[in-house]
Amino acid sequence: MKKVLIFKPSDYLKPIGGPAGYLFNLKEGIDQVKSSDLQIDFLPKENTERSRKEKLKKNHVVKKLINSKTYNAIKHYFKTKNDIASKKNFSIDLDSYGAVHFHTTMDLYSMRDHIGKYKGKVVLTPHSPEPLYQELVGKMGIMKLIDRSIEKTLMKSDKYAFLRADYIVLPCEYADEYYLKAWSDYKDIKREKNQYYRYLFTGVQKREVRSSRQRIRDEYNIPEGAFVIGFVGRHNEAKGYDRLLRIGEIILNRYKDVYFLIGGLESPIKGLKNDRWIEIGWTDYPQDLINASDIFVLPNKETYFDIVLLEALSLGKVVVASKTGGNKTFVNEEGVRLFEDDAECVEIIEKLMSIPKDSLKRISEKNLKLYNKSFNEKAFAEHYIEVMDSILVE
Repeated sequence: MKKVLIFKPSDYLKPIGGPAGYLFNLKEGIDQVKSSDLQIDFLPKENTERSRKEKLKKNHVVKKLINSKTYNAIKHYFKTKNDIASKKNFSIDLDSYGAVHFHTTMDLYSMRDHIGKYKGKVVLTPHSPEPLYQELVGKMGIMKLIDRSIEKTLMKSDKYAFLRADYIVLPCEYADEYYLKAWSDYKDIKREKNQYYRYLFTGVQKREVRSSRQRIRDEYNIPEGAFVIGFVGRHNEAKGYDRLLRIGEIILNRYKDVYFLIGGLESPIKGLKNDRWIEIGWTDYPQDLINASDIFVLPNKETYFDIVLLEALSLGKVVVASKTGGNKTFVNEEGVRLFEDDAECVEIIEKLMSIPKDSLKRISEKNLKLYNKSFNEKAFAEHYIEVMDSILVE
């Protein structure tokens, strides 16, 4: 039997964004498909809860002495330094696997000694919308000025991972759009390895709605007949939250029967001071907010292949998304309207507000059919098995 090792522990998987969410949904699909020809394994579970609590106790006094932003930057810097310097202790027999699938460049780099003589296929799927070294350095605050070598060191890690990988698996051909813009070395890497790129649509499990549309609207005093625009995500510029504020201000000033229902921690950017701009904060049930909305807005400035878009499709919601990265996959779908700038986004929202409810429902039903055909967890797993099978025989 052919075997693939996914290089993340099974207890890492969670129904969130990033690699944890990607692998959670993949595992849910694999459990349904049960391929008899391909065995897919994860790393053994890691029990890190105790050590995390001990570290928090030790750092509690330090955290009080300095502001949270500085503390987090310093903590992130030292964690990253430790990660980049460490080499994983590894007891699994890699040679029993035909392929090892890594989901961060850092993981692949940390295994450089173990995969030096590995005869199987090394597969990489990056999950960051920007090169990982840029994302990590961006969180370091003043520490990146104190240690000016850290960016170069992390870039070396990313470059090694892409060059060492035998195959690079992305969710779509647009996912690495920002890599090509922001990292000059990546253009050369992709040119050199272009024939070893494979594309695999991500899929998500439809999450059960816990609170009905009406209950959510009642809870937040949204009147019957109001048009609700939903957003769930980080409140930062990368996710386009600043753009959403500008768009929201225009819409709220023009229309008195429109509400924005916003999920996600209200930081670092704060929401609008308006009674019809409703910040829910962090929630374990984003599907409830999406379900309570008439349309869902995804205003990313740069994006990879956003799982929350697929979650909106699974709930049959019309999506208004920026024309960037993985969003471009849906350019020909009636239920996913793409925009270039703020003005076009406002125009699209106004058009959707003006169409009859039965027409909006018809478009929503198309999105649900699209999800059921191509973007559920079973379709994801079936396609994953096909891609890995083809890699193993090449």
